[in-house]
Amino acid sequence: MKHQMDIKHLMTLLWWIANFIHSYECVSYNEVNGFKKNLLKNYNKNTMPVLNQSRPIYVYVDLVVKNIISFDEKQGILRSVSVFGLYWNDEKLQWNATAVGIEFLSFPTDVMWQPKLFLQNSVTEEWIINAGVKGELDCFIYANGTLFHAVPGLTETKCDADIFYYPFDRHSCSWDLLSGYSVQAVVVEALSYEYALPHDTNKEWIFENMKRMNTILEGSFNVSRVVFTATFKRKPSFLILNILTPIIGLGLLNPIVFALPESSGERVSLSVTILLTLVFYLNMIADRLPPINDPISM
Repeated sequence: MKHQMDIKHLMTLLWWIANFIHSYECVSYNEVNGFKKNLLKNYNKNTMPVLNQSRPIYVYVDLVVKNIISFDEKQGILRSVSVFGLYWNDEKLQWNATAVGIEFLSFPTDVMWQPKLFLQNSVTEEWIINAGVKGELDCFIYANGTLFHAVPGLTETKCDADIFYYPFDRHSCSWDLLSGYSVQAVVVEALSYEYALPHDTNKEWIFENMKRMNTILEGSFNVSRVVFTATFKRKPSFLILNILTPIIGLGLLNPIVFALPESSGERVSLSVTILLTLVFYLNMIADRLPPINDPISM
């Protein structure tokens, strides 16, 4: 009996301790609002968030191609759904997570300092990758100052097609990002992240891999440059059935003309029919084949 009472007292004590800890860790709505206002009290989004302004801030960027919408081989334009992941350390927004009870916060992008990145090979007017330009997007910042932001959107970039092995062609298209600051102020580097964003299936193209390259563009002042190069290949099944197979069949029919007896008088008519069929089919292929001279499809 006494043993059961001890267990009951112990369970009651544990319950009170758990409730005390829960009440201590709970942060109210007003507390979060007040903490955000105090955090941004002396914050200026137009000044780089480093305490020592003589050293640069490092911005890490990654690119995830969600889906290839279309690839115009004639004009050399790739349209894709892309997500740019950016993160850097904001030294002006740091706090003690244990004392405050808040591990991370979210802020609208228009109140934060944002790095300016230019998509050099864009074929549209939207060639500035700026998190605060369009849409009501949020960025997440952790207690140690690490700020993460994802910029999704539809990109249209210039990409020269290589149709030498058409319809078994493989293409490499790039996203050429250039920093809007000198390397003395901002250093941009490519870094691979682990995303829970699988590539969407595409009925025409197969995405193979993504390569990342960091360079410095030298000039009157040096700037950081990041190049993402994606490789993808065409799914050839449809073109094999509708283009290559009929051509092979027509080519094999042509020698059959000589198998006909001369007395039948059908050699000329059959050869002319096959020739007209082949000419018609080649014209249809010419309308479909991208008119690219370097290289020419074999």
